[in-house]
Amino acid sequence: MAWTQPTLPKVTAVSVPFKIYCAATVAPGDALYINSTSTGVTLADANDSKPCNAFAVTGGVSGDTIDAAIAVIIESQPSRSGDQYSATAIAADADVGKPLYLSDTAGDVAISASSSIAQEVGYVLSTTAALLTPTGYLTATNVAMSGTLAVTGATTLSSTLAVTGNTTVGGTLDITGATTAAAITASGAVTASAGVVIGSAYGLQITEKNYTSSGAIATTGYVTLSADSADLAMTVAAPTAGTLLIIHDKANSGGKNHVVSAKAAGATFDGTNNTLTFDATGETIVLFAVTATQWVIVENIGSVAPSST
Repeated sequence: MAWTQPTLPKVTAVSVPFKIYCAATVAPGDALYINSTSTGVTLADANDSKPCNAFAVTGGVSGDTIDAAIAVIIESQPSRSGDQYSATAIAADADVGKPLYLSDTAGDVAISASSSIAQEVGYVLSTTAALLTPTGYLTATNVAMSGTLAVTGATTLSSTLAVTGNTTVGGTLDITGATTAAAITASGAVTASAGVVIGSAYGLQITEKNYTSSGAIATTGYVTLSADSADLAMTVAAPTAGTLLIIHDKANSGGKNHVVSAKAAGATFDGTNNTLTFDATGETIVLFAVTATQWVIVENIGSVAPSST
């Protein structure tokens, strides 16, 4: 929405304001694009690959220095008719509480997301006020990149993600379409409702968690036990339904008994047994959690011995 009203809106910085040099004509409330490779700030524009970094608190022309802030409140100024003043609406009643997005019109925000850069930049507080603050949240219908995709926030894609380089996400990666990437690294969950194709030489690689002394092991992932000269007494906490746990006897040339016991009350590995004994190198068991107290044995390689204690 452009600020189409008789007077410019009132803009109040709610984060620490800063000075910045203008490389274009800027009005108070405009969405700004700060590019380190150019001199001065210009207007953010969704369909010109210029995401919003801040908002103008004051206006100016090219060559001026203006005030800007990461977060501002925009309020409409009352319009005057004779000696009567009335609030000028900047949003419809139905839009109150809705998110605002960077517009395809330079410097503007809109109720509807752009198909080019769907960047959330604030919320409608009332029919006469809005909170504007750019986020690092990326939403898009399709993303295709020839290099590396690096996102520090959450990423939601309603269709396909195709990246020829690595994909690194600092939050959650949620994709409703197919995903193709050389590698995916995420500190949060990676969720895809369609197929995930990883072009790494390793395919789908699960990080190894190796244990060389008695104690608790992870409840998910790839667990290895390594002890040639001592028996290991391991425990595993209650699982989360839908997760996979692989336990592998990696080093056991001495024929020691490495025992893994389900720690949670009533938990079993197969509906009956709550203990697994590994006594030879190479023995491996693949477990899938069906409830918070029960795994099922998908594969028993070698002769891992289940028992009940």
